Amino acid sequence: MTRASSEESIADEAYRPRLHYTAADTWINDPNGLVYHEGVYHLFFQNNPYGVTHANMSWGHAVSTDLIHWEDRPVAILCDEEEQIFSGSAVVDEGNTA
Repeated sequence: MTRASSEESIADEAYRPRLHYTAADTWINDPNGLVYHEGVYHLFFQNNPYGVTHANMSWGHAVSTDLIHWEDRPVAILCDEEEQIFSGSAVVDEGNTA
């Protein structure tokens, strides 16, 4: 699949939610680990970075400063030939205690 050419073309899609994060052209599910750090919200979610079906589970990543406008980031944890990455959580370990 190819990414939509612009935010305007994505926003014009008839059935795309206006106030929820959605991936431009891949399958997502199960948002996890919304973290606010230094003025930026980081959203992590199950993601198939290769298509629109439930497969190749990885952790997608998007960021926002206002919870309305989102910017895609590279996949946070990518699956490989042996393992897929399913639901979990995310924390900020400021004291490096984990």
